[in-house]
This record gives sequence, C-alpha cells and structure tokens, in this order.
Amino acid sequence: MIELMIVIAIIAILATIIMPKFTQARDRSKLQACKTNLRHVGVALEMYANENQRLYPATGSVSSSCILVTAGYLKRDARCPVTNNTYWITAAADNTYCNCACGASPSAHASMGIPDYYPRYDTRRGVLER
Repeated sequence: MIELMIVIAIIAILATIIMPKFTQARDRSKLQACKTNLRHVGVALEMYANENQRLYPATGSVSSSCILVTAGYLKRDARCPVTNNTYWITAAADNTYCNCACGASPSAHASMGIPDYYPRYDTRRGVLER
C-alpha cells in the first residue's frame, strides 16, 4: 500500500513539473497559428490590391474589420486563436500600404511575452513579431 502511495506521489510531482511546459507549448502553437492567419490575411490584401490598381482598402482614420475586405479572398473568417477576435486593417492615408493586427486589446498577447500591437502584418515587410 505504501509503495502505491509513493508511486502516486511521484506521478503527481512529475505532473506538476510537466504541466507548465504543456501550457507554454499550447501558447506557442496559438501564437504561430495567429502569425499564419496574419500571413493569409496579408496574401488576401495583396490580391485585393492587385485587383484595385495596387491600392489597399481605404480605412480612413479608423481600422476596419478584415472580414469586410477579405471576404472574397479567404475561405473562412480569419480570427486570432489566442483571443478569438477578428483582425483589423489600418491603411496609410494614400492607401499604398496597410497594417493588419489582432482586433483585441493592444496587450492581448502580452502573457506570451509579445509587445503591444504584435504580431501584426505589414504589407511592406510581412509578419512582424516585434
């Protein structure tokens, strides 16, 4: 009986050591999925620009949901797997380039050590992490 209790205690100790690693791995995979989604949105934005004289969607002074812009270019709505929010697009004043970022609060990915407003997609530089 004592041997069984010792084995259970050892398993419990090992589980407490290993569980944070699983959480970190899950967070990293969600972050990678977020970056992949941003890349897909970026490709959709490039297709939009190619069909519109190399001009990106006009968003004015506010951001617009990428669902409105990329509806004809993506098979499904692009959502951040970390926050489950849509991505938002902010275009330059002359619509020659734009940024796309998670539609959540600026620090939505802060628990993973990612700075505010990142990761994001910039049509001039691709996916940015920092």
